Amino acid sequence: MIKSKIKPTIQFFDIHQLDSIATCGDVNRNVVCSTYIDSKYSREEILNYATKISNMLLPKTKYYYEIWLDRNKIYEKKEEKDPLYKETYLPSKFKISIAIPPNNDVDVFANDIGLIAIIDNKSKILKGFNISVGGGLSTTHGNYKTYSRLGTVIGFSDSEDP
Repeated sequence: MIKSKIKPTIQFFDIHQLDSIATCGDVNRNVVCSTYIDSKYSREEILNYATKISNMLLPKTKYYYEIWLDRNKIYEKKEEKDPLYKETYLPSKFKISIAIPPNNDVDVFANDIGLIAIIDNKSKILKGFNISVGGGLSTTHGNYKTYSRLGTVIGFSDSEDP
């Protein structure tokens, strides 16, 4: 009975611009963005960054859409090649977050890549992002070379950079 609700649930996600594609694969798991901002312009700009990053990192498989969203069937089944991931995938459960200070509701340093929005206090315009890398709150079972750690800020990227 519960399994009969999976497909309508995934279709509901799609309607509301959410997805569950690759939730268990060695690709980008998710992009989360802070909800706090006191400037509407900056909030929309930062949400656009989150959407662009998420869309760029989605696997390009057609099977997900065929199975769960009733999109066009792929009649000639062949091995799909992803133009971004190709044969090299990311570490399992790769996660990206965007924080908007003063809040850190996305726990930016616990993610593999963290973007910390830098907003001009007077104009409320996004200047860019401090970039954090390497977060991870778990170890790989049986691999003693892995360990929990917080991300490290490695630099700044201007919001005009692609």
